[in-house]
Amino acid sequence: MLIENSALVAAASVAGVVGTLAASKRAREACFFMWWSTFRVSNLLALMTERSKLELLSAAGPLSGRVLEVGSGDGVRLPYLCGSRQPAVTEVVCVEPNALMHTQLRRSMDKVHAEALAAGIEDLRLTLFDGTLEDYARSTEGLSDEARRFDVVATLLVLCSVPEGPAEALATCARLLKPRGRLLYLEHVQGRTSTLRAVQRA
Repeated sequence: MLIENSALVAAASVAGVVGTLAASKRAREACFFMWWSTFRVSNLLALMTERSKLELLSAAGPLSGRVLEVGSGDGVRLPYLCGSRQPAVTEVVCVEPNALMHTQLRRSMDKVHAEALAAGIEDLRLTLFDGTLEDYARSTEGLSDEARRFDVVATLLVLCSVPEGPAEALATCARLLKPRGRLLYLEHVQGRTSTLRAVQRA
């Protein structure tokens, strides 16, 4: 009986957590930040995906001009998009809605900028946009095409968690690209368990 009661309590606890995450954007952001930072997920992600990222960037060829990164997180992918690896990139706009990520993201931006200066790259501009991809697109309405469009839009392991959903996010990316611009994306697949899929949807 004790085991059955413990199982019921555990199931109720999991249901309560999932329910809270589904209902509260702030709770989801805090939970993701704690998971990301506590378990050093960014370091693990960098190790797991470095080969895939390099293959993706190699297939795309050298990047240049303006780059929009969707869901920059703590900036772990930033060195692959500009600086000494991509010296022809002149600007990166980092779109990140989770304010808890901003402190580390700014540190990453400062580090990449310093490394670019050390490599003789003086015209690199890095900007943090606090909001979603859709927020960013709305903020550029009324600007000229030259000012609002990008040569490259990068979405690396983020489309599963954008609030507007992957299809709408990709449509927004297309609107923000120059006519001959490039979309770089790297994604994992839907989780195998219903719990993981629920967390991804949350």
